[in-house]
Amino acid sequence: MRHGVKNNHLGRKTPHRKALLRNLACQLIQHKRIITTLAKAKALRIFVEPILTKSKTDDTHQRRVVFSYLQDKEAIKELMKQGVEVIMLTGDNENTAKAVAEELNLSSYKAGCLPEDKLK
Repeated sequence: MRHGVKNNHLGRKTPHRKALLRNLACQLIQHKRIITTLAKAKALRIFVEPILTKSKTDDTHQRRVVFSYLQDKEAIKELMKQGVEVIMLTGDNENTAKAVAEELNLSSYKAGCLPEDKLK
């Protein structure tokens, strides 16, 4: 039975998985969007959401707590500077994600994770 098992191991040992999630989280914070597999995105969501909650208050203690997760000063500066602006939109396809963005009145949302010229 799977009682209490909440993280996906992603076919990796613990140090490799932690490094993978740290790198994905830092790239998501710095670039606002990333291209990854569905399994990694689901694992990343569980990893990143508490970090975003902790970053709502910009004080020394919260910076140190977030640093213990990410180990990247530049990502922490970006996260604390902008607040919580990283929004993960999920959907079956591009149109579903656009509908969710319109419902939330997000005018700056760009569907997909590719540059504009590759979306068409």
